[in-house]
Amino acid sequence: LSALADYAAIAIQNAGLFEAAEVERAKLEAVLREAREAVIVTDESDRILLCNAASHSVLGLGDVTLAGQPASMVLRHPVLREMFAEAHEVGQVVRREVPLENGRTFNAQLTPIEGVGYALVMQDITHLKELDRIRSEFVATVSHDLRTPLTNILGYVELLPRAGPLNEQQQGFILRVRESMESITELVGDLLDIGRIEAGFDLDM
Repeated sequence: LSALADYAAIAIQNAGLFEAAEVERAKLEAVLREAREAVIVTDESDRILLCNAASHSVLGLGDVTLAGQPASMVLRHPVLREMFAEAHEVGQVVRREVPLENGRTFNAQLTPIEGVGYALVMQDITHLKELDRIRSEFVATVSHDLRTPLTNILGYVELLPRAGPLNEQQQGFILRVRESMESITELVGDLLDIGRIEAGFDLDM
């Protein structure tokens, strides 16, 4: 009876642990199911362990079960394949922007998880890319539109002494205007340089 009681206690404890594990698993499934980010988890051999609904929608994977399939067969986007290859090589987090054919852009992060494999998370940043494009165009337009009037003002300031003699106070005013105009012109140049840097053009230091 004592031995049977021990076995019964162990069985009850195991049942409790199993129930707790099932509850946590159900919570995790609910989180991943409702998450807007695409989440794919693979084992260390790049075989898919988990693939949420968002990833099916984003990558056009259909409704088939993908568990156990090689990631290289499921994830056909070249950037995603490169990410897995690099993650295996460096053993660290790999981040990339993944442009899709439908015009959307995703920020993808592949994270090695010890004892499990790899977790790929993809977040839609299409609206952020569009805002960045609009900002860049605005900066370029404003910078260009400012340069022309600034150059004209500076040119007329340079011509003032030729229009007639200036007293010492007037010359001081002109000097201050010239210095201020040169500062503004440099700032406009810096704005244009920011655009060139973001566009990837090489600049002389």
